[in-house]
Amino acid sequence: NLKMSNWCLIESDPGVFYELFKTIGVKNAQVEELICLDDEFFNKLQPIFGLIFCFKITGEKEQREVLEEYDPELFYAEQVISNACATQAILSVLMNCPHVDIGPELTNLKEFVTGMSASDKGYAIGNSDVIRNAHNSFARQEPFEIEERPATKDDDVFHFIAYVPFNGKLYELDGCQGGPIELGEVDEETWLVIARDEIQNRIAKYEAKEVRFNLLAVVGDLLNGIEEKMTLLKLKAKYLSDKLEIEYEEVPGELTQDQIASLPSEEGNMQVLLSEIQNEVFTLEEQRKEEQDKREKWTRENQRRKHNYVPLVLELLKIMSEKKMINELYQEAQEKMKNAPKEATE
Repeated sequence: NLKMSNWCLIESDPGVFYELFKTIGVKNAQVEELICLDDEFFNKLQPIFGLIFCFKITGEKEQREVLEEYDPELFYAEQVISNACATQAILSVLMNCPHVDIGPELTNLKEFVTGMSASDKGYAIGNSDVIRNAHNSFARQEPFEIEERPATKDDDVFHFIAYVPFNGKLYELDGCQGGPIELGEVDEETWLVIARDEIQNRIAKYEAKEVRFNLLAVVGDLLNGIEEKMTLLKLKAKYLSDKLEIEYEEVPGELTQDQIASLPSEEGNMQVLLSEIQNEVFTLEEQRKEEQDKREKWTRENQRRKHNYVPLVLELLKIMSEKKMINELYQEAQEKMKNAPKEATE
């Protein structure tokens, strides 16, 4: 039906998914792009709830061994919507993560599809007005209606899949496979290692010149995490400052008895720790500023993505035509192409 077919292509960008989360009602989570797969980088983003891997489809559909029977609490939906694999992969993580506040819309959807087949769950996603409208808010404005055609073997087609730990097991969730793929038993410490190995094995199957991969992580709200760390450190600094009879800013909240017991009682040690805490707070303040700047950048970029520039472009072309500039500019562009270095045009 019309609802199932009218889904646009969207960019695989953390800023896009940040806006998507806000619109759908997801809280205390965001999406970050992974530029490497080492432990140090993973640790900076903890907690990580799931990974999204985007790769180029080559040749025939890969046949994987899927589960016909699996944990009934695991949310798995077949992909029955065109152009929505990125959003569906994100939903595969969110719907299987009890630590994320997915908001009333996704909560109601999850409850509604309980007990349904994977196919019916896919149709339920496709018929969600809230999800579809949030997704399609990033549709590009076009001056002409372009009829979509099926992809051919010469087209570059990309696909998104999710890696999610759930109830002690790691799953690969690919809506095009017909069922979840179990990758092994894991815990909170080991699942990322196994998922990383699986992704690296996938990448190794491609030719060395193929670099068009994208890896995203669904993580906790980084800004909230930074502010929580700052609050705890400031509470400790306030406690130590009071003991040392040093003035310190008022901080809302209180330390627990266990947190107080972990602090030193000797004056020299208290002074050393207070200095270390102040340095940590300064570092966190810089990180908070970076995260705030990043979100402001995302907001600006999303405003530009959604703005309709077509009337402006058409008006500029009209003015250039009236001034007889188009042909001259076209000729200049042709000359530049002829004179450009060969390697720059290959």
